[in-house]
Order: sequence, then C-alpha cells, then structure tokens
Amino acid sequence: MGYLIKFIFWLLFLFSSVLILETSRGWKNTYFFPTTPMLHFLSIVTPITILILFGMLLRSKHLIKEFKKEGSWSVNFTKMTILGILPNIVVLLIVLFDDQLRKIVNLGIFDLYMLSNFAWILCGYYISDSLHKIKK
Repeated sequence: MGYLIKFIFWLLFLFSSVLILETSRGWKNTYFFPTTPMLHFLSIVTPITILILFGMLLRSKHLIKEFKKEGSWSVNFTKMTILGILPNIVVLLIVLFDDQLRKIVNLGIFDLYMLSNFAWILCGYYISDSLHKIKK
C-alpha cells in the first residue's frame, strides 16, 4: 500500500510540474506585453524551482533518513559547490554565450535547454545530498 501512495504522489508531482512548466513557458511567449513584471519573473523562477525540487525529490530517501536522526543540521558546502552549483554556473555561461559559441564551433542542432534542465536537477540533487545531521 505504501508503494501505491508513493507512486500516486510521484505521478501527481510529475503532472503538476509539467503543467506548471508549460504554463510558465506560455508566460514567456505571450503576444501581449504583461502589465506587471511579475509574469516575467515567474516565467524564470518557476521552472528553476521545480527542477531543483525534482532533483531534491530524487534524493528524498537521504533526506528522510536525515530527518529521523537526532542532532543539528550541517551543510557540506564544498560538495554542494563543486558538484551542484559549479556545473550549473558552467552550463549557464554556455547558454549565455551561445551565439558566440555557435559562430566559433558548429554545434549543429544541439539543444542547450535540456542541458540546463539537467544542470538544475543535478543542482537540487547535490543540495539535498549535502545536508546532514551531526550528533551533539
């Protein structure tokens, strides 16, 4: 019964994530100029947040085990920075200089959107993995 509940939770999370991601893409590609800058902000922040949460959800067994332990929380900043944040910065720099790179190197139809999504998921995974509890 527990597996069925987890499976249903995963399905709900995936369907709601896809719905929110598609909605946020629509905010960015609207034909009308929005009256508030909030839609532009949400079209950037929403996909990033969902992808980081998805990465954290992939490492949820570790977090659940750490929640059950007694002690104070500790963060392994070197692991989080080297494995989670640094690859994300590299991918964001590649995306930032995409036009200049395509003039120098023929990337063909290489899609950087999927690479940046993978980097955000990896970032969430290693953020979750770097949280630990230390006994007092």
